[in-house]
Amino acid sequence: MSQLLARQSVIIFRIATEKDIHGIVSLFSQEGNAYNWSEERYKHFYQDYPLEGVVSFVAEFKDIIIGHYGILPVVIGNYKALFGVHAFINQKYRNLKVIRGLFQSLDNWCKDHQIDFICAVPNPDFSLVKSKFFGWKEIFNLGFMTKECFSFSEYHNRELFINYSEDMLLWRFGKVQDVYISKYFREGSWSYQVLYANDDVGLTYANRFGVAALQYWHPDAYFLERKKEFTQPFSIKI
Repeated sequence: MSQLLARQSVIIFRIATEKDIHGIVSLFSQEGNAYNWSEERYKHFYQDYPLEGVVSFVAEFKDIIIGHYGILPVVIGNYKALFGVHAFINQKYRNLKVIRGLFQSLDNWCKDHQIDFICAVPNPDFSLVKSKFFGWKEIFNLGFMTKECFSFSEYHNRELFINYSEDMLLWRFGKVQDVYISKYFREGSWSYQVLYANDDVGLTYANRFGVAALQYWHPDAYFLERKKEFTQPFSIKI
């Protein structure tokens, strides 16, 4: 009895199993479920992903999932890397102890599997926490551009880029094409964002897609320091 009570009073950090899916989805849905989490969505990321090595780490307290951090394997240039996703902690338990436990699980897994590095595009506040306490480096901030045309062909010889196979494109978008555009609502208006374009895509105008302008992360818009306007932190841990 005393051993059971002791177990229930500590936070357990481990790799998620099939039986945890409902609890993880419940965790993600606590603050409005803006990203429409469901068991099917979870399985899309953590069971249907086309590369091997997907892991879902959880923090469990009294048989309830209170924290999560996921990793998706990616190939960046010639490096075997991981992309960190879906970091979320129950607001009641949102503290450094839980974050540290999840990241320690992640670090141990990476050492055991000889991963070259981990990268992520966290929200700005979480990026600062990762840098201050957990050995991550915010190496630059990605700036957005809104223009009537774009071209990525001049950047296709860069060494460090995420390799997207046809299987990856099918998994993410459901079909293979040269450019993917997403419509989304932000700050009172609709925008059309380039989610992905093949490296050899030449000069392409927004009117091809029936819109006046396109928003995208410009390959030259890397800033070492944050700007007043929104920029996306890119952090890494080796």
